[in-house]
Amino acid sequence: MKLINELRRRNVFRVGAAYVLLGWVVIQVTDTVSPALNLPDWTLSFVTWIGIVGFPFALFFAWAYELTPDGIKREADVERADSATKATGRKLDVVLIALLAITIGLIAWDTFSDAQDEATQAGDAPSDAVVADGTQLSSESVAVLPLVNMSAATDNAFFAGGVHEEILTNLSRIEGLRVVSRTTVLRYTNSDLSVKDIGRELNARYIVEGSVRRIENHVRITVQLIDAVEDAHLWARNYDRELVDVFAIQSEVARQITNSLHLEIMPETVGALDNMPTRSVRAYDLYLKAKSIDRSEYQSESTLRRQRELLEAAVEDDPDFVEAWGFLNEVLDDIARTIIQNGWFGDTNTERGRIFEEVRSAAKRALDKAVALDPDNVETLLALGSDFVNEQEDTGYRTGRKTYIDRAIELEPDNAYAWYVLAWWHRIEGNSEPATADFLKALELDPFHARIVTGSLEHFRSMGDQEMTNRLFERLAQIAPETGEDTSLAEVSPYGRLNNLMTQFLATADESIVEEYASEFAKSIGQFEHPLVETLSRIRLMQFQHDVDGILDVSVETMPEMLKWDYFFAYTVSNDMVRAAQRIAGRPDDAKASALRIMEAQREYAQLFDPDAPISRIRFAAGAFVTLDDKDKMRELREALLDEDGGLVDDYPVVNHVALSRLDPDKAVELILAQKAEHPSWYGTDLIAAFHIWSRDVVTHPDMQRFYVKEGKWVDYLAAGVPAYAQYKR
Repeated sequence: MKLINELRRRNVFRVGAAYVLLGWVVIQVTDTVSPALNLPDWTLSFVTWIGIVGFPFALFFAWAYELTPDGIKREADVERADSATKATGRKLDVVLIALLAITIGLIAWDTFSDAQDEATQAGDAPSDAVVADGTQLSSESVAVLPLVNMSAATDNAFFAGGVHEEILTNLSRIEGLRVVSRTTVLRYTNSDLSVKDIGRELNARYIVEGSVRRIENHVRITVQLIDAVEDAHLWARNYDRELVDVFAIQSEVARQITNSLHLEIMPETVGALDNMPTRSVRAYDLYLKAKSIDRSEYQSESTLRRQRELLEAAVEDDPDFVEAWGFLNEVLDDIARTIIQNGWFGDTNTERGRIFEEVRSAAKRALDKAVALDPDNVETLLALGSDFVNEQEDTGYRTGRKTYIDRAIELEPDNAYAWYVLAWWHRIEGNSEPATADFLKALELDPFHARIVTGSLEHFRSMGDQEMTNRLFERLAQIAPETGEDTSLAEVSPYGRLNNLMTQFLATADESIVEEYASEFAKSIGQFEHPLVETLSRIRLMQFQHDVDGILDVSVETMPEMLKWDYFFAYTVSNDMVRAAQRIAGRPDDAKASALRIMEAQREYAQLFDPDAPISRIRFAAGAFVTLDDKDKMRELREALLDEDGGLVDDYPVVNHVALSRLDPDKAVELILAQKAEHPSWYGTDLIAAFHIWSRDVVTHPDMQRFYVKEGKWVDYLAAGVPAYAQYKR
């Protein structure tokens, strides 16, 4: 009894009670403000532990020390008559009453909030509730489950929690939308319940779930919206960012996610979102869905059809939506391209030809509409820069379209897709080094864009870069898991490995690389995707080995029924190389037979896919015209290849120079040397030298002989295969 009285006198009970109440208030406040301050998940546990550890110390100091007017003194050093414990006790009583009031208020507020949630969960749903399995779910309600941290690092959990809190905050501002509180949804972290069960318990029609994965300095946020009634996925999207400013990225991504969710759940209440390029909410939503497919799915007939349907619906809803028209042109171009290059969209050549014509017409209309609405819009510029239809009809368009791509990059230097389009422009032109640099730039800006990763993978695979191919294949499998089963995507193709060796040979003229090419080709026999590709690779090797007789013995596979561009190219070029060898060997009848095969292929290709294409499209037929002595066609093609100023319509691809050399050798050599003088890194003169059997009209021209002798790079190689160069052997 004496001890208890002494504890009371020294205010130990009051200090203990005040400590407990204050600790409880601190814990509640920490739990509330932690998300807003982006504090780590362990913060609450840490504060609670500190409070527990501090409790006995508080009691000890209350017993052993006393607060006096002269400061804190040991209780034993204070005379009983001078003790201020009674006055201190009265002050502690005031503190206790205040803390007790705060505690009661917080408990009442928390109870009221939970009661509201429970009342709603119990069936207090609005009149437009949806009935499912006997339970009413509010049709304008959403629960955002905590984003799953897919990385071991704790700072990634901190980032995921911040994004989750931002999404909740933004959604709560949408009038008429009930958002389940953060405290409530935290109960479902790592829950084994189904989405339907979670929706039923929370009385939420829509469930948002997702994950955050960090790879080096990049973060991918995956979010999906699920209808809890139907258990159906309504929307899903990936957000890929480089972690430069964590808080800025949290806010920006959360805003984009919120806008997209708003469009899905309550589109009629959106009004005009920030930076929305159309007044139609529905059109904007359709456009974003089409874009999302490009970012998150591996391209197929199905994805292209879905994108076309979405974009056609968008421009129908808003005919002045320039971005949708521009992107529609790109999708239609992709359809046209895959018809020719992949044999998609149809079971027969006739059916594919019919679809190609319809798509070509629709693509032209979409591009014309985009240009009319805003020719300087980035989406319009990228459509102009990658337009496949115009390229088919005008070979000169290919060079000129780079100005559109450059302008798009000037307007949006961080637009990854613009750099990707530029990379393909360089790749198509045969300029592999800048193509590689631009693919890497696009990947740096948007490392998890499905379209960019797929195209870059194709480039590095064709270049024979196995390390980069493996890296991009792993990334693509993360984006589109179904691609992970196709391990052939991770294998550099035989044709790609040989192309890589050919590129090295053109750059160095090192004939030891020809031996590597021969060894690689021998190992690859029977592994090529099509016999025609193997035939072309074989003839290339014989070109490098100066083997005219070997080329004469090659039997070119008959033209494939499926006119995939790669096979058509291999068939036409192989026949033209054989025709050139037959001409050198003095076998005119055989050369004519090869020329006729080339003409037949050109006619069938043109009739099927491009009946109105200009004659310059068939520049591979120049040698055939000469062999068949078709002077009218020779004159017509020469005029088509040259512009009004006497230059090539497209002065970059060396195939045009070779074609012109067969029709007008002097003019061709003049343009070749001018091109090399203006662009010293141009590979055209190297290719002409390496394929001297195919380009004999050029290499034997006196001006070209003087060029090669002065340059010196190819002299010994040419001396071994071209009689006119034997005198120059060093």
